[in-house]
Amino acid sequence: MNLRILLASAEIVSALAVTSALIARIISARQNTASQKALVVDSPAAAKSKQLDVFLPRSASAFVFTLAVTCYDLAITLLCSVIVYILHFPPRPPSFWESHGDPAAHVIEALWFAPVLESCILVGLVELLRLMKAPAVVQVFLSAVILAGPHSYTWGWEPYAFIVAPSFAIQAASYIYWRAVSRTRGLIVVVSIHALHNLMPAMLIIEHATRKV
Repeated sequence: MNLRILLASAEIVSALAVTSALIARIISARQNTASQKALVVDSPAAAKSKQLDVFLPRSASAFVFTLAVTCYDLAITLLCSVIVYILHFPPRPPSFWESHGDPAAHVIEALWFAPVLESCILVGLVELLRLMKAPAVVQVFLSAVILAGPHSYTWGWEPYAFIVAPSFAIQAASYIYWRAVSRTRGLIVVVSIHALHNLMPAMLIIEHATRKV
């Protein structure tokens, strides 16, 4: 086993550990009562999980939560991208960057259409698994895998599902976190995280389009 494989393995373990810790903390948080609209920890292992509080913002604001979790989302996605690079997967095809067609349409797709559509599918999967009495952890990871899988095919790049799966898992956990307050608010948070995640690719599309002008 050479150094490259050892380094990639360490990065994978690190990515899984960070993602799992964050998701575990998110889904362990619950609302105290429906009328208070305040999020608190309600878990038998609350004392042990308290050390994970540092992963979440202290504010009960959905806006602050969205910004903070988006930072985790982007960081873990970048880490997964580096792992793919270390393992020397084939490079992304030219079409991956959506350099063809109408740039405005691609930006609208990245910042509005994809976040809304995929978030609705993700929330639908989570709710379906909840109706099937699946544990919250299963709701998070299974829905993320189901939604991430087709991305390798639709984008024409095999490792892409691995890169985006942790992002969908974080979004699913965020929905469960806010579902105790409001399903509508939970969906809005997920759509916002997804749109912010796509903001930098959208800016690259704009940069590419303006360069050709």
